[in-house]
Amino acid sequence: MPRRSHAMHRLLPALVGALLLVTPGLAQKAVIQLDAKEWDFGDRLQGEVEKKTVVVKNLGDADLVIKKVGVTCGCVGAKIDARTIAPGTSTQLRLSLNTGRVSGKIHKYVYIESNADGKTKVMFPVRGTVQPLWWLSTRSLNFGVVEEGATPELTFRVHVLPGHAIPLARVQTTSGHLEARSEPFGDVDGEHGYVVHVRLGPKLPTSTFVGAVQVRMRCKIRELDQLTVSARVQGPVRISPDRVSFGAVPSGQSKTVSVTVECTDGTPLEIKKIVCTDKQISSTIQEIEAGKKYRVDVTIKPVRRVRRAVGRFYVMTNHPKQRMIPVGYRASIIP
Repeated sequence: MPRRSHAMHRLLPALVGALLLVTPGLAQKAVIQLDAKEWDFGDRLQGEVEKKTVVVKNLGDADLVIKKVGVTCGCVGAKIDARTIAPGTSTQLRLSLNTGRVSGKIHKYVYIESNADGKTKVMFPVRGTVQPLWWLSTRSLNFGVVEEGATPELTFRVHVLPGHAIPLARVQTTSGHLEARSEPFGDVDGEHGYVVHVRLGPKLPTSTFVGAVQVRMRCKIRELDQLTVSARVQGPVRISPDRVSFGAVPSGQSKTVSVTVECTDGTPLEIKKIVCTDKQISSTIQEIEAGKKYRVDVTIKPVRRVRRAVGRFYVMTNHPKQRMIPVGYRASIIP
């Protein structure tokens, strides 16, 4: 017993020493702090370049190691001077903003990933408003339902910031079925720019049409912008409704929606079949008025574990102008 006690007395100081060496290492932490909560650059004119410096401090007692500095937008640049920040010291995060690539209200982030205790990722907001030198009055033109062969026209405006004279280089379309022409409006010291007239061509096929109009300005900061143009060209064979919504359908159960198919130009109509690659969809055809009007009952019976079903089925007819008519459908599946 005395020998065991003597051995313990010899071992105890070594254990205490080891604990004293290990414990401080476990307690050491890196603590990150930025000297600003955000960068609000206010209102700026497009083309201006802004810069800001943020101080990154290490308030802990272990090295702060910066693993990554990133941004959520290419318009913001971020670079940090040092990747390792000793306890009690700091470094600089240098930020830049290129307003030539953005416009309107801006809300982006710079993020810093590090070994900081409890805060390994810091998100630093960058916000403000950029006034564009020129802009489009809309992002899209929708002609809606258009009769086959019709050539309707819609317009939009290219606005130029008052006090700035920016010539229009050209307006072009992405489709031979679209025509576009422009004319100036206003005075350079006030509201001014260009009115662009967009017309559908007479040979659009009977289907959903999507195209674009591109506007190119003589402006080095931002030369090009575009908007989409859409229309649904309606032929003599009319389907109502032109899209099928089944709503919510419990899995394993079925639901049926009816559509009416009618010919309006006097051509004797025959529905040959309904085609759909989705095995959940089935259909029946019933003639209501000989050679003119039909009812198609479309049924969905969910058999797969999906939250929604979206697709198209095709009404195949004998009409020379509309032999295959697409009809979209959608359903929400209840497990």
